[in-house]
Amino acid sequence: MTQRASTRDARDRSFARGRDAGLDATCLVEAGAGTGKTSVLIDRMLSLVLSGTSVSRIVAITFTEKAAGELRVRFRSGLEEAARNGGEEKEQLDAAVREIDRAQVGTIHGFCAGLLRERPVEAGVDPSFGVADELRQTILLDSAWEKWLRGELARDLPLAVAEARALGFGLRKIRDLAGKLVEARDVVHLMPSRVDPGDVQGFIGELKAEAREFVELARTRATDPGDKAIPAILDFARAVETLELLPEEARAAFTLARIVPAPSKRHGRKTNWDEGVLDELRGRASRLRERRPTFGPERDTTRRWNSFSGSPATCGPTRRRSPEPGPSTSRTSSRKHATS
Repeated sequence: MTQRASTRDARDRSFARGRDAGLDATCLVEAGAGTGKTSVLIDRMLSLVLSGTSVSRIVAITFTEKAAGELRVRFRSGLEEAARNGGEEKEQLDAAVREIDRAQVGTIHGFCAGLLRERPVEAGVDPSFGVADELRQTILLDSAWEKWLRGELARDLPLAVAEARALGFGLRKIRDLAGKLVEARDVVHLMPSRVDPGDVQGFIGELKAEAREFVELARTRATDPGDKAIPAILDFARAVETLELLPEEARAAFTLARIVPAPSKRHGRKTNWDEGVLDELRGRASRLRERRPTFGPERDTTRRWNSFSGSPATCGPTRRRSPEPGPSTSRTSSRKHATS
């Protein structure tokens, strides 16, 4: 850090601590972990007390119970140390130490719960309500999930769920997504809009026609029944036939995720076929494969999963999950606020 930048940082920290008329301004401190945000916040709270603000008028909110506990302990320690060295402010600081439990130092949900307990009738809540801890939240979500799942399995699956299953997203992964949606329920409306899947049904009809013709050409134009392109063609045809066994709402996603037109260049030998036939089959299969990514459901479901899970999703059983970002690619940022 240059001397100029260091001087500016020191000036900003002093202002955020409440010095140089800093208490008359609203400050946002945003920085990485371990850079002194909590220390600046506590100093600002002490400045509020020394300016004559009652601790009952101070609100310091953070995100986790652990951070709130640390903030409360450090605020008390700061008040006690300032009182020992207080001079003419000693009486004022001693009073603040005695009344410290009246300060609103805690989590966001704890602060909101306090407001609701003060006005339960106006808020329309049971006065005896409690704040669910992480374990209780998990139990409630599991119960809701099981109830929903039993109801959905008793009838046809919704289109979105059927698409997800066909794409290789098992029930456990869908359950994880449900948890992410609950955690981020305040920003669910920011999810990407659904992608128009295009004419998938027309593509399915084309796959069926091509699969039948591929099998017929394998039967009549292959000179060696043991050629390795033939099993690939038969696997492709069987996958297409499987569509008839699926509910209609799942066929599009299954087609785009699981059906791979064959043969490819690694299948078979030209000398085991009539002249030009294998090249023709490979070319037609390649054009079908190239068209698959132009349709929407696979891309749409994957993108929606990634936007909430925060990690690459696996579409289909043959794709591997990308490596999780390591420490060199991760960034830590947090915010804390103190208001009076």
